[in-house]
Amino acid sequence: MNLRLLQQSHRPRCSRLNLIPKIVPQAFKCVEYIEGNGEPGSIKKEAESQFNYMKQKVEALDKENFVYIYSVIEGDALMNKLEKITYETKLEDYPDGGDPYARLLVSITP
Repeated sequence: MNLRLLQQSHRPRCSRLNLIPKIVPQAFKCVEYIEGNGEPGSIKKEAESQFNYMKQKVEALDKENFVYIYSVIEGDALMNKLEKITYETKLEDYPDGGDPYARLLVSITP
């Protein structure tokens, strides 16, 4: 598998997170870690255009296997009916050797 993870820069974390709203301003207004620094257990708050806000918890981060798991634990996305929504993203090579792609698994906890 010839994938590269972006190395964490030495800039303050808010400047890295504030890059997301600049890249996709229609999706995000503000992104900030309110607990932790992106490792498992960290809590990130996002203010979005579609929802007022949501909090996400980093559940797992496996840099060797290119897996990132996080849960939406609070906010409008849960519609006051769900406990959490968990997303698992894994980068994989196509079976025929093509470019890498992201596989996304979603589980919803009512």
